[in-house]
Amino acid sequence: MVVIAASLLAAGCSSFSNRGEVDKPYIEAANTYQFSFENVALTDSSTVVTAIVRQRPGSAIFFDSAIAIVAGGKEYPVISIDNLGLGESYVMPDSAVARFTMRFPAIPATVKSIDFTENVADGWQLWGVQLDTNYVYETQIPAKLMQIEATEVFPEAEIACDTTTVNIHLLNYRPAMGSKLSYYVNNLSGQVSDLPQLDIDEKGNAIFKKLLVGPEEFALLGIGDVRLKGSVLMLPGETIDMDCDCRYSGNFNMQVRSHGKIEPVIEYFGSNGRLDRISRAAAKAGDYGLDLYSGKFGDYHMTGDQYVDYVMAAYNAKLDSINALDAAPAVKDYKTLSLQANVVQAVAMARNILNHNYMASHGMWNAPVPADSVPVEISPERAREVAAMFDFNNPELLYVYGTTRPSFLARADVWNNAGVDVTMFNALAAYQKAYTSDSSAQLDEASLESLKASAYPAFAQAAEARWQEAEKLLNSSAAKLVEPTPEVADDKIFEEIIRPYKGKVVVVDLWNTWCGPCRAAIAANEPLKSSELASDDIVWIYIADESSPVSTYLTMIPDIKGHHFRVKDEQIRKIREHFNVDGIPYYIIVDREGNAEGRPDLRNHNLYVSTILGKL
Repeated sequence: MVVIAASLLAAGCSSFSNRGEVDKPYIEAANTYQFSFENVALTDSSTVVTAIVRQRPGSAIFFDSAIAIVAGGKEYPVISIDNLGLGESYVMPDSAVARFTMRFPAIPATVKSIDFTENVADGWQLWGVQLDTNYVYETQIPAKLMQIEATEVFPEAEIACDTTTVNIHLLNYRPAMGSKLSYYVNNLSGQVSDLPQLDIDEKGNAIFKKLLVGPEEFALLGIGDVRLKGSVLMLPGETIDMDCDCRYSGNFNMQVRSHGKIEPVIEYFGSNGRLDRISRAAAKAGDYGLDLYSGKFGDYHMTGDQYVDYVMAAYNAKLDSINALDAAPAVKDYKTLSLQANVVQAVAMARNILNHNYMASHGMWNAPVPADSVPVEISPERAREVAAMFDFNNPELLYVYGTTRPSFLARADVWNNAGVDVTMFNALAAYQKAYTSDSSAQLDEASLESLKASAYPAFAQAAEARWQEAEKLLNSSAAKLVEPTPEVADDKIFEEIIRPYKGKVVVVDLWNTWCGPCRAAIAANEPLKSSELASDDIVWIYIADESSPVSTYLTMIPDIKGHHFRVKDEQIRKIREHFNVDGIPYYIIVDREGNAEGRPDLRNHNLYVSTILGKL
């Protein structure tokens, strides 16, 4: 709500003026989900902001004297914060909610939006705090990226290997948000999240390219702490335009002041990918799948015959509903194929699903299910009966399901034991094994050879390409950055790694490539090495383990200044036990005398800097 000064109303002023109060202003974007604006009061003498913080009781927050609002491209530094001195810390109360009145200089009356910045690395920032009551919060994604034609048909499916390009356009992007885009990929081998970040240009554009075999899902995570919502289903050989609205982060931020209440919901992304648009249209057409893990699917008392009868009846009922849909042919095909993939999963995972029903029925989720409580066993005859319902080697099954639950299609024991032709499922299992082999830096030659001889050689092509990329990195200059792990007992690894640097302050960072908070912290801390923490007396050591895939690890470490070690599972376990590591990133500070102390509290950026400086 905006209250306009009475003098302006009396004057009959028709031009825009922000003078008055803006209650719960719209916020376009933010990098924090703990701090927000509840009210902005604007006069000719000052700008007063009522800010709200929601954070864990007992945790400390800190407002630096460098904080400012930005209006019309000009910074207006904070004058005061009621009941809190600038530069002082504040301990959050038991309510986990605190409000602060912040005073800034007056801004021009014509300004329609302001930004907020702490002006420190990793500080809270808000962008596009709206002062204009005529601001319309609506979808900016073009309709053509969200719709399909009524006559659209499902794309012809084939398992082929080709390069796909996604041109990403970030709407309402500001360069101050950052220049690196984080994302993950769901492919036929599972989810891959530890991928090199994409570069964002000053206009908010980024490009993703990848060799695909079958469909994959590309999903955005964010720009640093700026959350994004956006994903696209890709097919081999496609060039796709994808729009993603950064205002999703603002929507999330506005929930801070409404305590979880969702602000107006709009579409935040869209693409012209053919399969992607069909899948979104299908999602809007309703749910016609089997709700396998609701706890209500089947009955744990069922025998194998009873369960198969139940699955087949559920399939036929859902199929009748899909056929009766008033929808584009592509949507009905998508729904049917999704349902068929559900049936494959329901039978292949029968015991797991009925175990879930047992746990739901008994209200017990942490205790094991007694083995004799779920009698289901699928006979070969009944498995063959299910397999006769539709084509198990139809590659379209991968198009609708393979990007989200590929492991279920690859679990082919029940079908193989029944003599069912599941050539595609077996090839998928071999592909998954060969594709993921670069995590251990050893190619699974047997899986690769079986793929080459199969009916799906494209799987072999994709797995081999991934390995060649990893092998190239293993022979690159990046591999030389990884220092040899000392050949000592596992429980002596840490002290041997730090031993050469006695007399200096050593900062040890336990991390992994798949850890999002680790990557974000490294990105925030890296610039400090050439500014506040620039010193020859500080040694930076980064310890990852074998859960970090070699190819991703070697791609990332050239941008991280320091000494790098990639240790074995038992070695990292000993380090974690010694320092009682509660998660990563985890920091260990070693003073000049060689005394090491675990410091998980250094995840607080301000404390990180002051603590290291205090050791010099």
